[in-house]
Amino acid sequence: MPSFIDPGAGLNQLDFSQDSDFIFDSIFTYRPDDTSQENGTSIASGPGSDTTELGPIVRLYGSDRDILDAYYVFIHPYFPVLPPPVSTPVWDRPLAGHMEAPSPAGDFEPSSPISLAISTILALVPHPDEVDPLNSVSVLYRRKFAHSFAESTMESIEIESEILDSDSSPSRALTRNSPSCRRQPLHPKVPVELESILALCVMCIYEYAQRGNLSKMRSRAGQALVLAMDKSLHSQGDSEDDFAEAKRRAWWMCVSINRLQQIFR
Repeated sequence: MPSFIDPGAGLNQLDFSQDSDFIFDSIFTYRPDDTSQENGTSIASGPGSDTTELGPIVRLYGSDRDILDAYYVFIHPYFPVLPPPVSTPVWDRPLAGHMEAPSPAGDFEPSSPISLAISTILALVPHPDEVDPLNSVSVLYRRKFAHSFAESTMESIEIESEILDSDSSPSRALTRNSPSCRRQPLHPKVPVELESILALCVMCIYEYAQRGNLSKMRSRAGQALVLAMDKSLHSQGDSEDDFAEAKRRAWWMCVSINRLQQIFR
């Protein structure tokens, strides 16, 4: 029976076809109605607004759907941890977060490991309304905001790995295979139990490429691999259920990240 330990096992789908350029349409294509928050501009845009008075801007999003769409615009072409989008085209709809202003997202805050991990990377992308994105103050502001998301990502992973019986009955907790988490997934083709693994993979890239912290990169990579093997992702074989593609991606991302971190030992 084949397993994912065999070189290249299970790879049977590529995202990028001749039509793959659609992911850049939201950046370069002009849309006549591009004047509202719903159609992809920040709430600070429009006649009479002056974003320069409020200081540096950070890229925020008003829903998980907006975060997912932005992932396909900015991250997926380079680090495809998630399956292809369920519907196309996808649009970037950033909100403008300011240092001295209330959150434009209202009551919404990303909370799942993968939505927080994606938000970590997106916060580093300059907002389209930023006048001078390379200004040292703006760069530092984005980095601080991104690191706040990164810390929340790791906290969320810890929360979702908790077993309720651990406090009241440790012996009973030992008999449970894995913690249970009941919430809606970020992507309909990615089960909730894989989201922490994928978030750790994203955090590996963040720690290496943005912070230069090889120690944390290795730690995140090892944790992701252990979680993946706990889920038996390395022995899925040729199974073709609704989540087969997501499981393959999660496993091979873990393998790739661990290969990468070994280079820097």
